[in-house]
Amino acid sequence: MLALPRGPVQWLMSRIVRRRVIQAVLAEGYVDLFRRLNAPSTPGYTSPADDPGLRIDYVFATPDLAERCSRCEVFISGLTRRASDHCPVVCEFSIEGDGS
Repeated sequence: MLALPRGPVQWLMSRIVRRRVIQAVLAEGYVDLFRRLNAPSTPGYTSPADDPGLRIDYVFATPDLAERCSRCEVFISGLTRRASDHCPVVCEFSIEGDGS
């Protein structure tokens, strides 16, 4: 498990590295499903589970798969707060040719 950085400099450096990795994934053509389906003002915070204030969990998809995603949200409940130090990101997809 990756621990959160301990001091302000370590926190800032980890945030810069994380942003660079995310930008590299997006540059390869993958789609951030949460951002695609939610308003820019919706933060999507996933960590820590007991008081989310950071978005560190993502679901990326190819453009074709992203088109079939109808829902992507952070699931927060009492159970998820106890089950992990992060809140899960839940996506719903349609299956091509499923008749719906």
